[in-house]
Amino acid sequence: MKLIFMRLGLHFFALKHSANTHLIPATKAIAKQLAQIDQDNLIYLKGQLVEVKAADGWTWRSSLSRDDTGAGACELMLVEEVRVISKL
Repeated sequence: MKLIFMRLGLHFFALKHSANTHLIPATKAIAKQLAQIDQDNLIYLKGQLVEVKAADGWTWRSSLSRDDTGAGACELMLVEEVRVISKL
């Protein structure tokens, strides 16, 4: 999505109004719901931004800012609720 806006000359809009969000399902049921979402669905997600730590010390932190860009600017969300609002 960001690349499309950049090509149209709307770089500032794209950076301020889009997000690269990685989803972690809180349960197997949530994982199943996420897997069934179509790319054209309008969805509602409820959850928390999280930090993941591995036993070997590796850490993946969610961005907590709307002003950052580039590497490390993505959100990492623990999804606790999923609803399909409409199917296009």
